[in-house]
Amino acid sequence: LDRRPLSKAQISDGDLKPLSKAQISDGDLRTLSKAQISDSDRRPLSKAQISDSDRRPLSKPTVIGQKCTILYLSFSFQLSFAATTPVLADKKKYPNFFRTVPSDNAVNPAVVKFLNFYNWSRVGTLTQDVQRFSEVRNDLTNELEKADIQIADTESFSNDPCVNVKKLKDNDVRIIIGQFDENLASKVFCCAYNLNMYGSKYQWIIPGWYQGNWWEQANSTNCTTRKLLTAMEGYIAVDFEPLSAKQVKGISGRTPKEYEREYSKELQQKGVEPSKYHGFAYDGIWVIAKTLTRVMDLLQHKERQDMYHNFTVDDREVGKLVLDVMNETNFYGVTGQVMFRNGERMGTIKFTQFQEGQEVKVGEYNAIADVLDLINNTMRFQGVEPPKDRTFVRLQRRNINVPLYSILSVITILGMLMAGAFLFFNIKNRNHRLIKMSSPYMNNLIILGGMLSYSSIFLFGLDGALVSDKEFEALCTVRTWILIVGYTTAFGAMFAKTWRVHAIFKNVKMKKKIIKDQKLLIIVGGMLLIDLCILICWQIVDPLKRTVEEYSLEVSLLPLFIFTKTYSDHVDHVGYPPVGFRSNPSCNYIARTKSISSLHKLTGKYSALSTTPVIHHNVIPSSWWHR
Repeated sequence: LDRRPLSKAQISDGDLKPLSKAQISDGDLRTLSKAQISDSDRRPLSKAQISDSDRRPLSKPTVIGQKCTILYLSFSFQLSFAATTPVLADKKKYPNFFRTVPSDNAVNPAVVKFLNFYNWSRVGTLTQDVQRFSEVRNDLTNELEKADIQIADTESFSNDPCVNVKKLKDNDVRIIIGQFDENLASKVFCCAYNLNMYGSKYQWIIPGWYQGNWWEQANSTNCTTRKLLTAMEGYIAVDFEPLSAKQVKGISGRTPKEYEREYSKELQQKGVEPSKYHGFAYDGIWVIAKTLTRVMDLLQHKERQDMYHNFTVDDREVGKLVLDVMNETNFYGVTGQVMFRNGERMGTIKFTQFQEGQEVKVGEYNAIADVLDLINNTMRFQGVEPPKDRTFVRLQRRNINVPLYSILSVITILGMLMAGAFLFFNIKNRNHRLIKMSSPYMNNLIILGGMLSYSSIFLFGLDGALVSDKEFEALCTVRTWILIVGYTTAFGAMFAKTWRVHAIFKNVKMKKKIIKDQKLLIIVGGMLLIDLCILICWQIVDPLKRTVEEYSLEVSLLPLFIFTKTYSDHVDHVGYPPVGFRSNPSCNYIARTKSISSLHKLTGKYSALSTTPVIHHNVIPSSWWHR
């Protein structure tokens, strides 16, 4: 090797100006085979003393200050500029590993920040079943849980994603985070097109490291390119930023644009293909240079403090010092601010959106500052606003139709006025011969029962929109009692009168038979007593409670992501039986009440029908009717 004694350890970086401390280039780093020591004051070291005859193979060169000495260390650390796999983030397995390129997991905090920006709190994931994507998915799940974002569905696939995409649609997942390579991306978007999972209602978020025009090169589906482009329109791609967008001169004295021009010039001269990791490799060289420079300074400082003693340092101490200095790295390079957190690069994540056949940068995320910066007027959604993360169900009370209720109320009032007029007429003319023959007391009961039934109509028209929940339950009980009592009173009196006519005219011997009104009142009272017993038991054992009945979804005339579910208030018993086929107590009471009412009707109908032929063929003597 070409070895030259240096008065000061200066290693140039091309056209960079000389510095007073060791500077190591990013181009021509050479391992020195022999210790080079300045011609000034030299002190022997108790360890790592190098001679031409006794030389061990060195694993890492370390330059120490102006008195340039090489330390042969058994300790080593690794610095990568292209390894993005999340597996290497395990510090138990790889404690000395660093990388200047962000890990694949580094996009997850950026994705969460992006979701929060658009208030998306419900997402689904679609992952290719390989370790690389599974690791990213697991880390994303943790980040989403920390951010209180619901994961509606998690799907993974190996070859055919259509079944999994269909499950996402069935679970109403609108924001889909995908982790798959470009070979399967075409299949995913073909399935999305066939299932109509694109457009203004859906948002796809996928990796951003695919090759250009990947949909043409990796299209192995039966979908045409036009169909794929239709389904892909608007997707968001997430990847690390290869070069900083800020045109600030960094540690090398170049802006990212100036560096890129020099890099492109070198590529043309050498005729090689570009690499997206070249900026991270360049900054990696500067990380090594600054680390070695800082380690030399620290060792020089310790040497000066211990200049009257035998200064010693072993490999373990130097190794720990190197790791500490690496973790403290902080400078501005061509890829942005270079910092490490547990060996992981805190880089910049870019967001691009697929617009009209090409990806357009719409923003970036700074992991160091935890700030998401979206470029104004670049994000284009296919709807008037960003997609919603779910189908919103808007509850709408199904109220009583007010005009219809008003019409029925007016008719009810007219009926009650007519009934009141009949009642007044019946009481006023109760001593009239014809009125007396028609049993005015029974007529009055029929009119009062009808008026009670009429009044229940007003109570049935009051729903939860007009009264409170507690008042609604009370009104429901009251209206049930009023309707049953009114019905039994009216039809009970009619039944009693019909029964009396039947009893008189079915008298074959045509003997005078007297049935007084008091006996008919007892019959009506007995019917009311039976109904009251049933109502009281019903109220004690199983009182009515307010419940809400929901109906089927109805598509709203507003945006497509809104559905309307109507509901109405009604009453029911306290609780349903949890399991089994047990009878409903309320149904039992209702059945008993209706059975008795039906019995009234059937008996009265039988009495009327059986009496009709007798009335047609006989004369009715007035003396047979009693007051």
